[in-house]
Amino acid sequence: MQGAEFRSRRTFAVVSRLLWRAGGAPTLCSDSCPPLSCWKLRRLEARGSGGKEGRKEGRMRSREGSARLRSLLFFLLLLLQSVTSLNVCTSGSASSCEECLLIHQSCAWCAQEVGDANVTVQIGVKDYLDCTPCFLGVVLHPSQSLICLSRITIPCFSPFVGDRCSVCFPLQESGRPRTLVSRCDLTRNLLKQGCEPHFIENPRSSSTVLKNKPLSSKGSWPTQYDVIQIMPQKLSLSLRPGDQTSFEVQVRQVEDYPVDLYYLMDLSLSMKDDLDTIRNLGTKLAEEMKKLTSNFRLGFGSFVDKNIAPFSYTAPKYQTNPCNGYKLFPNCVPSFGFRHILSLTDKVDRFNEEVQKQMVSRNRDAPEGGFDAILQAAVCKERIGWRKEAFHLLVFATDDVPHLALDGRLAGLVEPHDGQCHLDEKNEYSASTRMDYPSLALLGEKLAENNIYLIFAVTKRLYVIYKNFTALIPGTTVEILDLDSKNIIQLIVNAYNNIRSKVELTVWDHPEDISLSFTATCQDGRPLPGLRKCADLKIGDTVSFNVSVEGRGCPPPGTSRSFTIRPVGFKDRLEVSISYRCDCGCTGLTQANSSRCSSAGTYSCGVCSCEPGYLGARCECPEDEASSQQAALCREAEGKQLCSGRGECSCNQCMCYESEFGKVYGAYCECDDFSCARHKGVLCSGEGVPQLQPPCPPSLMCRAIALFAVPLLCFTT
Repeated sequence: MQGAEFRSRRTFAVVSRLLWRAGGAPTLCSDSCPPLSCWKLRRLEARGSGGKEGRKEGRMRSREGSARLRSLLFFLLLLLQSVTSLNVCTSGSASSCEECLLIHQSCAWCAQEVGDANVTVQIGVKDYLDCTPCFLGVVLHPSQSLICLSRITIPCFSPFVGDRCSVCFPLQESGRPRTLVSRCDLTRNLLKQGCEPHFIENPRSSSTVLKNKPLSSKGSWPTQYDVIQIMPQKLSLSLRPGDQTSFEVQVRQVEDYPVDLYYLMDLSLSMKDDLDTIRNLGTKLAEEMKKLTSNFRLGFGSFVDKNIAPFSYTAPKYQTNPCNGYKLFPNCVPSFGFRHILSLTDKVDRFNEEVQKQMVSRNRDAPEGGFDAILQAAVCKERIGWRKEAFHLLVFATDDVPHLALDGRLAGLVEPHDGQCHLDEKNEYSASTRMDYPSLALLGEKLAENNIYLIFAVTKRLYVIYKNFTALIPGTTVEILDLDSKNIIQLIVNAYNNIRSKVELTVWDHPEDISLSFTATCQDGRPLPGLRKCADLKIGDTVSFNVSVEGRGCPPPGTSRSFTIRPVGFKDRLEVSISYRCDCGCTGLTQANSSRCSSAGTYSCGVCSCEPGYLGARCECPEDEASSQQAALCREAEGKQLCSGRGECSCNQCMCYESEFGKVYGAYCECDDFSCARHKGVLCSGEGVPQLQPPCPPSLMCRAIALFAVPLLCFTT
């Protein structure tokens, strides 16, 4: 499109300069049609042959000619506005309906059979225009059908015709078969050409809502199992490649939604004072959470690190007591990877009892095995007791950095984590000394898959490290934990309020051949293009997102596509199924060995696909029946090459080769739009138009230039 726009601007610039520079006196046109070579108009100055009277008369004639020329060029500008834009549909050379639909989303295909109701047709004509002294005053053969390209009546300066001319062109030569101008075109052009609306194939992308339950306002018992926080819940998309469609998604954080909180604590030796602080955490935390929800459950688990060298003390004397010989704290339990202690329960006294039974352990290096514990707490849903209809919070309390994937190789653990639950009958992580630590990507995937919000409760010196983790793991937040964990209750409440104050959409199973774009409309009602997140929300607020979807291609037939849109941490989801509109409806009416195709081809969507050995629009020409007489119909003159050496003679007609330089056309492929000399890459230095010799049927843009340019040749320097 940029090239067409440049050429259009260049043409207008040339004409504008001509308006300023033009002048001169008209003279009689020659008796034959002159070639429209790369003409450059120059200002004409009338020069009298003698005396003041002659010079005065010359100046008057010059002004008169200049005024007429300016008037003519003004109409040229008007006409150029409507003809210089590039039609991507017709330039795509589509030979089938399916190819047409793939060119551009604005392209449509006419499946109407040639000969049906008033279909406008065009072919290359041998005697395109009768040569006359002035091109505007053309004499047309009575047998030729005409179409007026402009209803503007313009001045004509030739004395051989009247003072006003109409702009008309022949559309077909009698005796030649009729074919569509272009079956692939803009819908409005096809309608103008006479294609009936019901024959036009122009599918559009669309969306259909399949399930659309209304949003809930509250989530407390006993209605929590019917809580809806996203609308709609299911829809289908029908996509035409390149054609965009959109749909709206609404999300609401309902009031009084059930909460499951699992407290995962680092029980390494450095966390002993923190353990003492939380021994009565359950009661106090339950009291605070009851202010936010009437349905709260609490669970507990702990971790240290893999009980294998070099992460832990493994010498025989440390097997039962890794603190053996450690004067500050001589007794502790053996190291362990992860231990699930208390499943989620509303009996907070049980939480206090289990916490009070716990003892710290000792590992050798500073990093902990906390990511092993997080993954097991996320995927062991039945053991932990996560409810489907609840808000899932996983509080991770530690005072050091975690081990990451590949750290296990220090201990010879080369097997990557499989992301599965590995709790034995004692609720301990059984694969701790067999598999490597999980990666951040695996951790984020499993947390999102199970709708779990992760809260990092870490000491101040670790805040930046864990803050960076939150950017890589969706649905996580980080809070600063006091050295003795005294602020843990307020930390959890703040993190909960922070999480409930925002909504962020994620896309699961995103097909590679579609593109998605989001526009968020948050509580202020202003659309925010490119965003799929709203913050600073209150419980009960409803936000909406406009999702635009565009298909980029056509998958193999029978391929199904789908994806899911989910708010981070929500169990609710929107399921989207995709079908592709890559086929035309008329394809279902295909006729093999159709009589329309001389029983030698398949008729589909208005065109014939010929069997091998047959040619022609109706497969009417056997390929082996070429004769010298028939071949002569493809020569412009005796002794010249078939189709000017730039095409093939097929069924008595020239089929022009494509050229990377421009368009080759004409009854004998004798015409093109790229042969004039170029200066700095511009045809005719931008001061003229390429040569167009009748009977070449120029394009619409070239016709307009030709019509107006020939009278200009009637001026001499």
